[in-house]
Amino acid sequence: MFNKSNDVQVEFIDLRDKFWWTMTAILAVLAAVVLFQLRGLEPPPDPNDPTKNTLMAAEVLRRNLKVTSDAANMRVGKGEWGPRRAKRKVSEAAAEMVKHIQIEHIQPTEAWEYGEVLWTAKQWDKAADVLELAVKSAKTEDRRINDTLRLAQCYVALEQLDRGLTLARTTFNAKPADSEPLIPSILLELVPLARNQGKNEELAKLLEDAIPIYARTEMKSGTQRHRDFLVAKPFLIKQARIEVQWLRQNPALVAR
Repeated sequence: MFNKSNDVQVEFIDLRDKFWWTMTAILAVLAAVVLFQLRGLEPPPDPNDPTKNTLMAAEVLRRNLKVTSDAANMRVGKGEWGPRRAKRKVSEAAAEMVKHIQIEHIQPTEAWEYGEVLWTAKQWDKAADVLELAVKSAKTEDRRINDTLRLAQCYVALEQLDRGLTLARTTFNAKPADSEPLIPSILLELVPLARNQGKNEELAKLLEDAIPIYARTEMKSGTQRHRDFLVAKPFLIKQARIEVQWLRQNPALVAR
């Protein structure tokens, strides 16, 4: 039970959160309007207006989502939010952005962008439909790998576990220049969705087989991306091995 002083503090934090999200939404809309005005175009349609049949530009949706994500990460960095809360807030914001998206109007060339926002919003059924289109129309290996892994996560979330694990394994033919997403995606996104559904042994094998493919990832040295990869690589591999061991010790565990 909270005492009176803690009640006041909680109320203050809630008000501050509401203010922050309101300002984030305002800044995102202003950024979208400025972007379109600079291009000599009309402002984008309101994504929450069900009377509109047009799609909000994919790049604007992703830009707005990035504004929200960056702000959430800033709050995590300041110790104001935990990572789980930040992720939940970003997911909620994404859900508002795509509330009235009509996926039948999405073009193949933009499918990966809409799919990313729908995936962030955890609208698994819509995200799966759009990401299937994205995978079929992927023009680069990088896009194929990322979109396939996200699609696999959608299948797992939709209780199509075998389909999701099989699809994720199709990314294991990635070349060293394109294998960076494997462990972050499988360990941090797919495993939490698939764990304890009676397939822990199969999940452990998938994760275990992904480790050496991820470990041989190559990228241009001296870049910030390369430095970030070198910092994350040993930690992620260690965590993946710990997860494999746990899954093997609990092969048939089913969450209740």
